[in-house]
Amino acid sequence: MSANQAPLKKRNLGVPLLVATLVIAAVLSFVFYPGSKQAPLDKGAIIILPVKIDLNTATPLWQQYAHQESIIAQLYNSNSFPVLQVEDVISFLLQNSNYIEDTRPLQVSKLLTFSGASLVVGSVITKSDNRYQLAYNFYGPSQQQSGSIQAEDIESLYVDLAKLINDRTQSKGDANNNKNLTYFDNPLLILAIKQLQYRETTAASETLKQLLVSDADNFIAQRQWAEMLLKQQQFVEAEKILSTALTQAELAGNRRESARLGLTLAKSYIEQGELVRALPILSQSRSNAANSQDWLYLAYVAAWAGHVNERLGRYAAANQQYQLSVDYHNMVGYQPGQVLGLNNLAELAILEHNYSKAYKNIQRSVTIVTQKDLVDLKPETMALLTKVENKLQGTR
Repeated sequence: MSANQAPLKKRNLGVPLLVATLVIAAVLSFVFYPGSKQAPLDKGAIIILPVKIDLNTATPLWQQYAHQESIIAQLYNSNSFPVLQVEDVISFLLQNSNYIEDTRPLQVSKLLTFSGASLVVGSVITKSDNRYQLAYNFYGPSQQQSGSIQAEDIESLYVDLAKLINDRTQSKGDANNNKNLTYFDNPLLILAIKQLQYRETTAASETLKQLLVSDADNFIAQRQWAEMLLKQQQFVEAEKILSTALTQAELAGNRRESARLGLTLAKSYIEQGELVRALPILSQSRSNAANSQDWLYLAYVAAWAGHVNERLGRYAAANQQYQLSVDYHNMVGYQPGQVLGLNNLAELAILEHNYSKAYKNIQRSVTIVTQKDLVDLKPETMALLTKVENKLQGTR
């Protein structure tokens, strides 16, 4: 059970196309709504894309993600419009076959379809006459809005863009709980994640080690390093890193990273067959994710809790957790997550010999796969449908 899909193969890369985000507007078919007559947004996630920068000088890759992180930190999070973090956006883009420094134009319509996002925001920063300008595109399932903002400094552009987005979502409350925390301002973090995308594990390992020497409290880097160790089945070392980082995150009151670190720690126990030991860690991660309104990770935690309870033979608890994973993924809008959750419910119903329930869940799953054209999930979903249909026929 993995939240992320690994790259199928390494692709040819080049220098990023700085205008890719804006070019998309010419090739997508959307309805434009003037600012004074904006259509209300459908519920779903808010995705901020890495910020393209064209300042007539060589711009380091990491700045695109540091700027993205700064904008995200200004946004209001809510049940109706969950704001995805930089890591989540990178994962979604990867599932959309867009790699870090990939020069191919982003297929925003495809991203909107499978992510179920309410709003995808692309932007480009330029400078003219000593003033900075941010050109933006707001993409929704059936609309597009374009515009630009000018300011004396880049930080003011973030604030103004975030205000526009918050006005569109009408979300209230404090901007992201960890507004003053930054991770991607360290150039080595995005380099390590890029290396992991292309399965350059040795290079990524060295990059993360170097990063943690100078930035020991970078929780994302610590988790990425631990996940690498888990893949190598170095459980003791991974758990040492995770336990230390989890303690640091909890002392700092960083609920979001506590939830994510805790989930990785629980997965380590699960990999070793220590299922009962994993349950309280998952429970604490659930609490931390809820407190930080991290709906995507609430879905991931619920799916893993369902998996553990199923393996322990606790089918009622497993059913509840799998259903929660579907519900949380539905809040975010994430289509593959809903399919995987429904498939889990169908498999569980088969174990309980409740074939009519299994058929109901797999039918919902097939509908999503078909309507959203989720080709990667189609083979396993259709195979499960056949399995359920055969079970039903056997009872007649």
